[in-house]
Amino acid sequence: MQLSYFGNIKQETGENWDNVELSLSTAQPCLEGSLPKLGATVVRFHRRKQIKPYNRGNQNFSPSYSPCSPGYSPTFPGYAPTSPSYSPTSPTPPAKMKRIVTTAKEIILSTIFTISSKKSIPTGSTKYKVTVMVETFQAYLRYRCVPKKDTNVYLMATVINTSDYPIHAGPATIYVNNSMSAIIKLDSVASGEKMECPLGVGKQVKVAYKPSKSFQSQNGVINKNCHITNEQRIIVTNTKRDEPIIITIHEPIPQSTDEKIKIKLLSPDLSKNNPLQVYRAIEDAHNVIKLPLVGIEMDYLNNLLWTETVDAENEKEFNIKWSIDYPKDETVEFSEHETLTD
Repeated sequence: MQLSYFGNIKQETGENWDNVELSLSTAQPCLEGSLPKLGATVVRFHRRKQIKPYNRGNQNFSPSYSPCSPGYSPTFPGYAPTSPSYSPTSPTPPAKMKRIVTTAKEIILSTIFTISSKKSIPTGSTKYKVTVMVETFQAYLRYRCVPKKDTNVYLMATVINTSDYPIHAGPATIYVNNSMSAIIKLDSVASGEKMECPLGVGKQVKVAYKPSKSFQSQNGVINKNCHITNEQRIIVTNTKRDEPIIITIHEPIPQSTDEKIKIKLLSPDLSKNNPLQVYRAIEDAHNVIKLPLVGIEMDYLNNLLWTETVDAENEKEFNIKWSIDYPKDETVEFSEHETLTD
């Protein structure tokens, strides 16, 4: 994978910069340069406010309520993804460039890039693009899909930043086979750090997210519980004629925040999981990229990551089933959070 790293320069000094040497710094002035102070953190019991009864004549009225139980929904709130569209006037792929020799000097709080060739920057509001570096990285390609939210299959490239430069966050245009495929925002990547870069949607891999099935029953003699089983079928089809693929399906599994709510993953069976390493790790100096395993694992948000190979012109079915038990007099609700809840 080739990465072309650019910087935009604008100067409004009132005079033109003709044939000058340029150095770009990542330093950012900090208005609040002092360390914040912490106060004392205390904990106390929460006291509910007392509501006085309303006196009207000889009649006392106290607040009342009528409980209502919302309908049970075993699935999370729906999500209607939108597919980005690109203008027919999208920029053409950059031409092949010669090796750019740029020096980078790391100081305590920032990095300074010195551009090898001299540039001319006229004064004004126009931004001028300069090339910081052009590097080629070894990349590992795989497919990922989160079919609950989007049935598009995304081709991902995993690489290690083996250059001497940190890559700072910013917009990036992705080209695959000399055609623009996506516009993304890259996160900051330090030198020697791993990064994942989406290369666009793989149209030759199809995913069908079937309607989920739910089965409800009651169990228990004295303390009756509501028992619900949810089943989700996902079918992946590889339409490529002569190339197998490896794909990771992401599917949420609910997490209980109460000891009275019991959730169990029924299928696939994690206890029988025996992951197989199907690709060698990419090694560069002392850096190693951990590649996905064919098998099942749970991430830190309790989402199921199911990785399988799908042969050319073939399909594979992923059958995911989980159950939930809770007191029948209670109502449960499902919500999505970016972090685990206690």
